[in-house]
Amino acid sequence: MPESVFHSLLKTIAKALRERMYQRGLWNNHTNFLGYPSAGNWDQDPSLFDEMVFDCYMFAIAKRLRSLTNAMQRFDNIDGLVFRNINNFLTERQRTHDPIGYAVAQNLICALQDGIESGTIIPEGLKRGKICNQTSFSFESSKITDDDPQLISKVLRNNQTWLKIRIKLAKRNKRVQQQLCELICAFKDVGIKHFRFKTLVDIMKDDVRASYLSVKIDEPQDDFYIDCDELNNIFHQWYLNMIQLIENSTYQRRVRHNLKLIFMARVQAISKFTEIPSQSQLAKQLNVSVGTINACIKILRQYAQDITNNYKSNSLSIFIDKILK
Repeated sequence: MPESVFHSLLKTIAKALRERMYQRGLWNNHTNFLGYPSAGNWDQDPSLFDEMVFDCYMFAIAKRLRSLTNAMQRFDNIDGLVFRNINNFLTERQRTHDPIGYAVAQNLICALQDGIESGTIIPEGLKRGKICNQTSFSFESSKITDDDPQLISKVLRNNQTWLKIRIKLAKRNKRVQQQLCELICAFKDVGIKHFRFKTLVDIMKDDVRASYLSVKIDEPQDDFYIDCDELNNIFHQWYLNMIQLIENSTYQRRVRHNLKLIFMARVQAISKFTEIPSQSQLAKQLNVSVGTINACIKILRQYAQDITNNYKSNSLSIFIDKILK
C-alpha cells in the first residue's frame, strides 16, 4: 500500500473513531478505560489517540483483510463493514479494559428494555431501535427536560435495593437486571420524572466501581471501613497525581517506565477481577529482578505518602496500603 494511501486511510479511521467515541461518551473518559495508560483523558494526552488509531486499523482492516477483500468482490462499497469493525473495536476494548463499566451498561440496558416492554418506561431518541447514550426516558407522555444527576445520585445512595445489588452489577446477571428494572420504575415515586441513559449509567458505573474496590481489598481480619462514595470521588485525582509525579521525576527514563508499569499493574488488577500481582510476578513480567521491583514499590510508597495526606481520607489511605504493600 502506498504511504500516502495508508496515511489517508488512518485519517479516515481517526475521524470515524473519534465520532464513535463522542457518541458513546468515551472521549472525556480516562484513557485507562480503553486500556491506554496515561495521566488524563484523550484531550490531555493526544499522542495516545494516534496509538489507538493504529490499533483500530489493525483490528478493523489489517487482521480482516481477507474477508474485506472477498466482500469487495460482492459489494460496490464496504465502508459499512469497516465502520462496524471500528464499533466492534471499541466494544472489545471496553469489555477487556473496563469490565465493570461494560457489565453495568449491559445490565442497565436490559433493565430499561424490560421497563419499555412493560410500558412503564417511555424512551425517546433510540438509535435504530436501540438504547444509546443520547436516549432519554420518562414515565409519562410529556416533553423530555434536562435530568438531575444530583437527585439521581441521592436517590440511589438512599435506596436499600441499590445498595444491595450494586456490587452484583459488576457481572451480567439476569435476576439483578429484573431488580434494577423495578428500582428504576420506582423513580417516578421519588421525584425523578426524566433521565438520560448516559447520566444514569455514568452514576451507576462510578458507584459500582467504588463498591467493587472496597470489596476487593477488604479482608475479614482487618478492622477498617471504606467509604465508597468518598473513595470514588478522590481516587481518580489521586491516581492522576501519582502518574504526574512518576513522569516528572528525575529518575532515568527506564526507571520511570518501570514505576509507571508497576503502579498501573497493581491498580488495574482491581478493576479486572484479578489478584494484585506479587513482586515476583511483576519481576517476571518486566524481566527485572525482584530487588528492582521492591525498590520501585518503595519509591511509589513514598510518592503516595507525599500526596495522600493532602486528601485527608482514611478510605484512600487504606486502599493505598493494600495496593502498594
